[in-house]
Amino acid sequence: TVPFWYGMPPLECLEVAVNADRNGFAEIWIGQMATFDAFALAAAVARETRRAAIWVGPLALAVRDPVSLALGITSVSTLGDRTAHIALGSSTATVVEWHGRKWGGNVLLAIGTIERLRSLLRGERSPEGFRLRSPFPGSEIGLAAFGSEMLKVASHLADRLVLNLLTPAQVAEFRARTDLPITIWVPAALDPGEAALEQVRRELRVYLAAPAYAAMFRRAGLFEADAIATQVSALGSIEQVRERIAEYHAAGATTVALVPVTAEDRGGERLLDALGGT
Repeated sequence: TVPFWYGMPPLECLEVAVNADRNGFAEIWIGQMATFDAFALAAAVARETRRAAIWVGPLALAVRDPVSLALGITSVSTLGDRTAHIALGSSTATVVEWHGRKWGGNVLLAIGTIERLRSLLRGERSPEGFRLRSPFPGSEIGLAAFGSEMLKVASHLADRLVLNLLTPAQVAEFRARTDLPITIWVPAALDPGEAALEQVRRELRVYLAAPAYAAMFRRAGLFEADAIATQVSALGSIEQVRERIAEYHAAGATTVALVPVTAEDRGGERLLDALGGT
């Protein structure tokens, strides 16, 4: 997963993607925060990489309409000359309100967005008359879901469930409730020092302020960033990183999307070279 750590040089995101592709990682995930438009960065990644499948998202459901989502992911597929995929999610009230949109009603919004987006990606015309001129076949749609209602939507309409910052035990709970492939995002660092650990902790403090994430942490008995970091990340020696990845797979994760910690490892190069496509 391409990271957006606070204070990280913007173009280092592209270095992470190139290093992942060079090392044979099967997928590159590109989200959005406050650095790049996700589709713009994904298009750049698509032009600079050759093999990895590109997933854009999870993108906030309330921010983009189905037409803009269809145009965005089709653009990435066309520019990369390989099928790109898209993931959606509720995001947070703060992020949605940044864009001047209203927060709420995400379950119904997910249903309507996924149904219309699938139709558009097939090249069908919308009720308003829009149709993609050059649809690119095969794009999958993932959905980020913590709550039971959104999980039901994912199980019925999505191709993949996307999770973030959960313990292996929590991933196992989701595996017991759905047959979908599961992707879990996991911060990762090889032999991290204090700067790398603080980069992770700083990000976790931001997530602690989001009610849905705070609730998930509390359910795992986690209340402080230090404790959370040890349980939802892959940090340490190469053996420890591999062991944590294996724990997530054993819990039912189909894909462990590592988020390289870059404070002491520019572009995640040491980590990605050491893992070599694990």
